[in-house]
Amino acid sequence: MILKLGTIDEERLACEKRWEGYGIGALAHCCYHDQHFGILSIPVQNRIGCLGKKPIEEQALRYHSFSPWTGSLPSNLQQAHATAWQAHVSWMSTYSGVIDEQGYNAYQGACIFYEQALADWQATPEFIAEHARLFPDCAWNGESIFQGSENGAGENPLK
Repeated sequence: MILKLGTIDEERLACEKRWEGYGIGALAHCCYHDQHFGILSIPVQNRIGCLGKKPIEEQALRYHSFSPWTGSLPSNLQQAHATAWQAHVSWMSTYSGVIDEQGYNAYQGACIFYEQALADWQATPEFIAEHARLFPDCAWNGESIFQGSENGAGENPLK
């Protein structure tokens, strides 16, 4: 697949616009090059700033791919998402430079539950149709937004 992207500045501005009204805790599409979906755990502008520090040849694609999920979510995924996010907030509220093992373990358990609910949902025809509608030119290949090696690093799909 060859994507047609704008300039880095155009893609960054479009990314900022897509994220208006969303923030920490939102379900994020391609927040990281090797994660199709995840919970945004830092402020949007911080993540966008991180993307601007990536190699220049990756920036437009990263901005283009990073989007909030604006479609509907099944109730079990909404609950799993809320539980994982609350466990994250609770764990981080006690963080003082020393890992709180009990809080961390609760967070990890909630993440396992969330990730299973997410995987189950991604296997449904409803998800596939909604994803195609929201992200018709998604570069995700099952491992990364970049084509190439096993860990996702490699050839940019723009070339």
